[in-house]
Amino acid sequence: MITGIVVAAEQKDLVMDAYEESAQAAQERERIKKEEKALKRWVKLMNGLRVRRRLQAEYGQSDNVSRLHVILMEIC
Repeated sequence: MITGIVVAAEQKDLVMDAYEESAQAAQERERIKKEEKALKRWVKLMNGLRVRRRLQAEYGQSDNVSRLHVILMEIC
């Protein structure tokens, strides 16, 4: 299997520059995608903690709340 492209020697630098630019853009898109996933996980964690705090304030610390916390942590 042969991979690659044939380019005129005069165009080599132009093609390599375009390739590097494309590779950098792909890396940036991947970084942004990972960052968005991380932010979504943080939001999910913060919402879970808010629910936990509200339940503790409303019902106090009991076995049921502790079990609910374990269940919530398994879901997350």
